[in-house]
Amino acid sequence: GFSLELAKQGMNIVLVSRNLDKLRLVATEIEEKFEVKTKVVDIDFSKDKDAQSRIEAETGSLDIGILVNNVGVSYQYPEYFLQIEDGAAQCRSIVDCNITSMMDMTRAVLPG
Repeated sequence: GFSLELAKQGMNIVLVSRNLDKLRLVATEIEEKFEVKTKVVDIDFSKDKDAQSRIEAETGSLDIGILVNNVGVSYQYPEYFLQIEDGAAQCRSIVDCNITSMMDMTRAVLPG
C-alpha cells in the first residue's frame, strides 16, 4: 500500500521486512511499474537485537524523507494476559517487535 503510493509519486523506496523473498518480489514490482530505485533489508524485529545498527548501515548514505512504521504482531489467539503460554517471553517479543522496532527505525533514519 504505502510503498506503492510513494513510488507512484516518484520516490525511491527502502523496504524492510523479515522475508527476503517477498521483499525482492515487491521491490521488482515497484521498480518495473514506477521506474524508481528500491533497496531491501531483511530484519525480523522480534528476534534481531541489532536492528538499529543494521538499518543505519544499510541506509546511512540515503536521504530518508518519509518513514512508515508498519510492523506489528500480537498473540496467536486471544488469551487472558496471565495465562499466555511462556507469557513473559512472548510479551517481551511483542514489545520488541511493536514498540522497540519503531524507536530503532526512527533513531536510525533521523538525520544527525
